[in-house]
Amino acid sequence: MQDAASGLQSVQLVESANATVNIPVFSPGTTSPVIVSAVKVDQSQSSTVAFKVMDMAGNSTNCDPVDFTVKLEGATERHAFRSLSSTEHFVRIVNGKPGLRRIAFRVNGVLLPPVRTDERPNPDSGPRRPHA
Repeated sequence: MQDAASGLQSVQLVESANATVNIPVFSPGTTSPVIVSAVKVDQSQSSTVAFKVMDMAGNSTNCDPVDFTVKLEGATERHAFRSLSSTEHFVRIVNGKPGLRRIAFRVNGVLLPPVRTDERPNPDSGPRRPHA
């Protein structure tokens, strides 16, 4: 997390389930990145973390990444994420071995171009952001 303009004032853990969270100590006003980590405790279950981040100018934002783990073994999986903030628009894929060869996303009813996981592991859903 970072605010290069006025600097970070605080990073507050708002919610945590099935995760061990580390927010490092930092000096208020720092413009350097503050690397916050969350490690899933039970890999077979979903996890949730949410943060409130405030800068020195008094602006704040919420950060609540979505975590979803899928194990396919020759099957197809469909999953819907609902009530996401309209600011959410990045997808990060961590692929194991043998892993997925291809993945597709539908955002607000619009099918995005298929992604080969060896080409673009972090697609940006851009202007078709999910709405709450």
